[in-house]
Amino acid sequence: MEKNFRLDSILNLRDHILNREREKLINLNNIKDELLDRRTNLNNIIEVNINELEMYKRKGNFEFITIYENYIYNLNLKIEEIDKYIKKVNIEIDKQMKVVMEARKDKKIIEKLKEKHKDNYEVLQKYLEDKFIDEVNTVKYNEKNH
Repeated sequence: MEKNFRLDSILNLRDHILNREREKLINLNNIKDELLDRRTNLNNIIEVNINELEMYKRKGNFEFITIYENYIYNLNLKIEEIDKYIKKVNIEIDKQMKVVMEARKDKKIIEKLKEKHKDNYEVLQKYLEDKFIDEVNTVKYNEKNH
């Protein structure tokens, strides 16, 4: 016979909280990955434009140099903005990681309580079964001797 654990609803709630906080952490990591991809793409665009700029300089075609330099400068500004945002996201990831660890710890505490409750229940059941068997044996012995 299995006894219901009184804190099952709390354990379910802790599990739900842990899953929700993990999802937040996953979302933050996805945002960071997207930012890193965007940064990589911008660096690739800058590299292509620098090569084109060098080609125009070698050919002596100087009319597009200012346009390329301004474009490259603006791309570098965007990369700096992305780097700042990545730093903010990293801070949020660190905070969220702590929240997830705390939620995991809270859930483990309730799981340990449940396990202890189960162990205590099993010990009690064993005691009651042994007591019942002893009583039955005592009654049989008394009936046999009287």
